[in-house]
Amino acid sequence: MKIVTIAIANMMCEHCEKKIKSALESLNKFRNITVDYKNKIAVIYASKNEDIQLGLDKIEELGYTPTISKITDL
Repeated sequence: MKIVTIAIANMMCEHCEKKIKSALESLNKFRNITVDYKNKIAVIYASKNEDIQLGLDKIEELGYTPTISKITDL
């Protein structure tokens, strides 16, 4: 299991936060999902590297620019 912190520079409001969280939840690949527009980050718990990429791709599909800022192995 990995804790992945994703920076999302162009996330500006609560609507963005909810939209990204909902999209990530729809993938059914992550255990915990936290999205914080004030700090411009999302934190996910992922089992596989492929799942991390799916999450990044999903965020990009919504028009945001995600960048992995930290990965911690559990």
